[in-house]
Amino acid sequence: MAISGKTKKEGKKLVLQNPAFEIITQDKNLDIQQLKHTGRLVPIYSETQGITSKMLRSYIKILLKMFANKIPESLPEEVRARHNLLDIKTAL
Repeated sequence: MAISGKTKKEGKKLVLQNPAFEIITQDKNLDIQQLKHTGRLVPIYSETQGITSKMLRSYIKILLKMFANKIPESLPEEVRARHNLLDIKTAL
């Protein structure tokens, strides 16, 4: 299981506030980038009734897999090189 959250000191203990977790398999080929909710910087979205940040991250990951190759590069190579920026597909 992978767990993450903001830490807070309570007395002599260190606790996680609003911890997030996800169950991972024992697959030795697991890439940390496959995790959606832990193990990286995770976006927090404004939530509305019935739609959580966790749900949105799951849907966005699926959509990026489907459409990332269809999004055209908008920055010229010269600008990306000068500022050391990734191409759009890698960034997404």
